[in-house]
Amino acid sequence: MISIKRLLAALLALLFIAAISSCEHVIVSDDDDVPFVDDDDITPSDDDDAVLGTSSVSGIVFDAHGAVLSDVTVSILGSEDSTLSDSDGRFLLENLPAADRAIVTFRKDLYARTSAPLAIIEGNENAIIQRMALIDHIFFFDALEGFTFTDDSSLKLELPSNNIVDSAGKSYAGSVVAEVTVYDLVSPNEQGNELLATPGDFTAVNAAGENKTLESYGMVQINLLTPSGADLQLGSSSAVIRLPVQSWALPPR
Repeated sequence: MISIKRLLAALLALLFIAAISSCEHVIVSDDDDVPFVDDDDITPSDDDDAVLGTSSVSGIVFDAHGAVLSDVTVSILGSEDSTLSDSDGRFLLENLPAADRAIVTFRKDLYARTSAPLAIIEGNENAIIQRMALIDHIFFFDALEGFTFTDDSSLKLELPSNNIVDSAGKSYAGSVVAEVTVYDLVSPNEQGNELLATPGDFTAVNAAGENKTLESYGMVQINLLTPSGADLQLGSSSAVIRLPVQSWALPPR
């Protein structure tokens, strides 16, 4: 017969062996060469920081009647970041630095250039919707001869002779391409209102350094270019630009 003492000793031995077996999987080696494997996706890493630190600008481009525009060159002013809008008018600029006021520019042949300010918030996909207006008039003239242009409205341009300079301010003596767009600010949206196609956001800084909202009775954009597309500008002589004043009307809805 097994004595009670022997029985208790056997039971304690079994319990000790079971305890050792149940603890084997938590034993940690003191060997420094054993790597620690962590599959926790929540734990931040250098790669995570890189993703969180990037920003992007996405959007879509329309014409004045609401049709999408493809092949629009979209860029950030002052940087080399640029892309083209796709067949649905959509675009995406990635890996951009954060900025309180970046200027997003839009260019497409036969359309007036435009731009819009946008705050680029770090870690966000910042969105923008932009419209573009067709250029109303394109004409050519010799820089040495100057040119006077009028249309059916009261628009008049008097560009004096020998008064065109290049982007470096040097006198230019070749052929000039002029692109003229008179923005329609009063027609209903379904008739091609171009208010949202104008560059900027109707704000400016006055002489006192204060931000002010602009009021306009008419807007015209005039771009002067070389035949190869390089930008030109007026020189120091006076030029006359007479704008058509658009009739008072309710704001477009």
